[in-house]
Amino acid sequence: MRTQLVFTSKEARMALAQLANGDLSRPMRAIALILQGSVRKNFSEGGRYDRAGSVFGGANKWKVTKNPTPLVRMGMRGGLMGSITPRSDTDTAYVSSDKPYAARQNFGAAVGARSSLLTHKTKKAGGTPARPWAVIQTEDLEDAKDLLRAWLLRPVR
Repeated sequence: MRTQLVFTSKEARMALAQLANGDLSRPMRAIALILQGSVRKNFSEGGRYDRAGSVFGGANKWKVTKNPTPLVRMGMRGGLMGSITPRSDTDTAYVSSDKPYAARQNFGAAVGARSSLLTHKTKKAGGTPARPWAVIQTEDLEDAKDLLRAWLLRPVR
């Protein structure tokens, strides 16, 4: 399963419908790189998100737990950040990760009681706090819109 941050522009689809044989693959490739840069900066700054579940950036940082291993695994030494791949097609740009823990890190996993099959006792289950990494900052979103707008309004040869 892939975790993805997708940029699909309504403006682009409307403009594409008006263009004969319109193809936005070139600007979408550039926008995918903008998305990748935004996500990588999220890692280098320890999170920049609005709220869990949102794709928009903000001032919140990831919570550091007693065990820093998940943050190390996510961060600059590879792991999740190293797996972020930009992708695009004719009208969509996105970044994704194929790491099995990508969604759990982005959205978190529930914490609660669970039953032990061996002891038949209930014990506290360890959860994963949400560390939203698949978010785009407002300035990067504006850069993507500007790039797309400039490409659509360019003189056609």
